[in-house]
Amino acid sequence: MGDLCALILGGGLYTIGTKIRLVSDPGRIGFLTGKNRQRGETVYHQVDFGDATSYQPDYEIELVDDNHSDVFELLAQKKFGRLTDLRRNLSHIQLSGRLANLVYSMETTNTDFYAYQFKPVLSFLESPSNGLLIADEVGLGKTIEAGLIWTELRARYEARRLLVVCPAMLREKWKDELKTRFGVDASIVDAGELLNVLRRDRHEDEDGRGYICSMQGLRPPKGWRDDESSKDTPGRRLARYMEEHADFESLVDLLIVDEAHYLRNPESQTAKLGHLLRDVSENVVLLSATPINLKEEDLFHLLNLVDPDSFDVREVFPLVLMANEPLQKARTAALDKRSTFSQVRELLEE
Repeated sequence: MGDLCALILGGGLYTIGTKIRLVSDPGRIGFLTGKNRQRGETVYHQVDFGDATSYQPDYEIELVDDNHSDVFELLAQKKFGRLTDLRRNLSHIQLSGRLANLVYSMETTNTDFYAYQFKPVLSFLESPSNGLLIADEVGLGKTIEAGLIWTELRARYEARRLLVVCPAMLREKWKDELKTRFGVDASIVDAGELLNVLRRDRHEDEDGRGYICSMQGLRPPKGWRDDESSKDTPGRRLARYMEEHADFESLVDLLIVDEAHYLRNPESQTAKLGHLLRDVSENVVLLSATPINLKEEDLFHLLNLVDPDSFDVREVFPLVLMANEPLQKARTAALDKRSTFSQVRELLEE
């Protein structure tokens, strides 16, 4: 068959220059040239894809309707592009300036790659408060996620001083993880030794130096603000020093608090330690596997430590939780294999 000015495909009228895509590969879009061939009962139409021209069977071609493109409809029909299409589009977005953040910590550590472990890194980079609460379940690698954030800060901002505060029994684990997975030399120090560290200019520290302390060892004693107190302990001197320098240049580049649920009671000395440390730290990451089991008020106090500007009024917090409830339901439904596409879409459109 020769050139045609009009072609009948799939019950519709297609003219030369009509924009079409492949049924099996919706990301592959081209234009009909008007040339076709017939093999048996199948008609093959020539398509110009820009980078190449090829003949495609009529059952493999469908019209691209630019005026009625609906992402939900495409998802429902399971019409997805290729992996190369995704890579090309991401490259275009990056070059056009809409993807401003390169992830420098990717493939630079001695860790296996799991995409979900980079979600906290991206969330942290977008956080206006320089703070993040990571509440993954046990075994999902919160230590690695925090280490990736530290690696990112070192690459981006030449961060030099890392402080990890954790229960005493986890100190050796943190020291080993930082060394073997991230190449960070970290020292286990007590309150007096940490005070000496903080008194030094952090820019004089070795690149990426880490310090690990126990919560128990840093807790300020009761009455530490009392000038008449006879207990002049390292914990008291440390607390007073941090309070005096809260409004000056940060003393710590990144504060990581493991098992952060111990800070949930604002009246406890451990929680007061958390606020003292937060006030002298440029960035903070809290790690906890139990926030979903905490009371609403406990969760509020942890978030107040991470972002005191956004979570400053206790009475407003229930409204924040209510506003996020539809999104949480949609996420749960999307992860449930029994959910249908219509159910997830309905939740997203609430």
